Amino acid sequence: MTKIFVVGDSISMHYNDDLKRFLSGYAMLKRKGEGEKPGDLDYESKVNGGDSACVLGYLQATPDIDADIFIVNCGLHDIKFYHEVGHLQVEPEDYRKNLKQIVAHIQKLGKQMVWVMSTTVDDEIHKKNCSVFFRKNEDIKQYNHIAKEVMEQMGVPIIDLYDFTEKLGDGVFCDHVHFKPHVRTLHAAFIAGQVIGLFGLKKTNELS
Repeated sequence: MTKIFVVGDSISMHYNDDLKRFLSGYAMLKRKGEGEKPGDLDYESKVNGGDSACVLGYLQATPDIDADIFIVNCGLHDIKFYHEVGHLQVEPEDYRKNLKQIVAHIQKLGKQMVWVMSTTVDDEIHKKNCSVFFRKNEDIKQYNHIAKEVMEQMGVPIIDLYDFTEKLGDGVFCDHVHFKPHVRTLHAAFIAGQVIGLFGLKKTNELS
């Protein structure tokens, strides 16, 4: 059976169990830090992929991941802005360079990859619920645009979770950036359908 490995931020942590359920019979799904405690969702951890530099570092340090397909995402951590630092956590051109290296690394391993666009940010909701750092939707749109350019250039398919989430309308957030349980399930269903279609996965009787 096809083996899929997820490296992504806390949004992917939230949809992970539902995604595994929806892909049951089609693929075996595992993620970074499988079985570990999630920790603070706002920061990179054993489970949380963090920003693009963290994702790249993790992949380079773990070259023996048993997977046929990688589902990869990073962006929400990259656009974090701390006033005391005075700039985004990962600047745009560094983000572009990191994504290129992530793709090159996975392709060098002879594996397939799909990129998941970062989800929406509501500036006012974020500002109201998180004072440690800030995010702006205009930044996530810019970083998603960079990701789109890199993925198209390097032949990597894209799952546009940003557009999907935006169309869900208001009332989707449970805090500054994470989503209510029913939205997480919708995310998982959407991604599962996309992955099955993109890679032509067929359902088997094997347990996943």
